[in-house]
Amino acid sequence: MSRALNATGRPILFSLCQWGEANVWEWGAEVGQMYRVQMDHLPFWNLPTTKSSGAGFGQGTKNIIEWMATLVPSKWVREYGYMDPDFLMTLFSQLPDTMGFINSRTEITFWSMWSAPLIVATDIRNLSAKKKELLTNTEVIAIDQDPSYTAGDRIRDDKNGGQLWARNLENKDKAIILYNSGETDTITVVVHWDEIGWPSDAVVKIRDLWGKQNIGLYGSSFNATLRPHDVFYGRLSLT
Repeated sequence: MSRALNATGRPILFSLCQWGEANVWEWGAEVGQMYRVQMDHLPFWNLPTTKSSGAGFGQGTKNIIEWMATLVPSKWVREYGYMDPDFLMTLFSQLPDTMGFINSRTEITFWSMWSAPLIVATDIRNLSAKKKELLTNTEVIAIDQDPSYTAGDRIRDDKNGGQLWARNLENKDKAIILYNSGETDTITVVVHWDEIGWPSDAVVKIRDLWGKQNIGLYGSSFNATLRPHDVFYGRLSLT
């Protein structure tokens, strides 16, 4: 099919979907421009399952984040070769453990960090104010579409549920996610500059991407206090 589409001489986006089987991340970019890397994403935060077809740890957002961490996205993502963790389920439901505001914001944050296709499972003609706030954040979209054509990886996974993810951007900036993967406790998650490849004594300007504001200059480290499932998404620049 890939050869047939190329033979038309027309620009066509070829999306592969066989639910992450056969280690598609190792060869998908040779065949199409995007390729599904796991089973279907359903509108739940935590939905581990062994009944659905496909690779992965489950169909919830939390399960997909953990699965992507094991794949190390930066090894595979490239221009015209994007890992697809399936549709965004933004604000699909407000019921517990489904896709309310915090869970949806975390979902979009990680899809952006991975340069994943931002396919929206919603009627865009009737977006609520909250859904529009999440789906139209141009700074978050800019990370997803950064011309570095790469993806972020998990750098650290703490015992208390805190995680650090980081990604290199084209202009030498970095994107980071501080993430509370836990279910009950509010925790503080920290990033030290030497963990993301910068000098430990660097002075770094931080942009809060969801807050849409510069929050200051920081030496050696930065931390955020996060509720369960929540994230801090930042763009970092050396000064």
